[in-house]
Amino acid sequence: MINTSFRKHARPVFLLAGLAMLIGLSACKSTQEREQIARQNDSQTCLEFGTAFGSKEYAECMLRQQDRRDNAALKAAELQRAAAETTRHNTETVRRLGCEREAEKERKRGEKPRDCR
Repeated sequence: MINTSFRKHARPVFLLAGLAMLIGLSACKSTQEREQIARQNDSQTCLEFGTAFGSKEYAECMLRQQDRRDNAALKAAELQRAAAETTRHNTETVRRLGCEREAEKERKRGEKPRDCR
């Protein structure tokens, strides 16, 4: 009985685990592809600016494009961190307000109110 039940439920679990592994592997490939596409776009931008491939100006242009992309990524990470901090702060504020509301009810009932620190 247990063996049959295990087999019945294990197959979907293994299929989902395999699917998750495939998705994870495809994500790595897409990251590499995105980087390659970004480099191609940077190269095209620099060529459109009139720099010759392989020249000092081309190399400097490519570095500026990389810096631009890195700065954009840093800004996005900072915005995400700030949003997470705001969410944490808001969650704590809502928790404290609810606790204080319950403490006030306890005071009105003559009970010792809870500590809402």
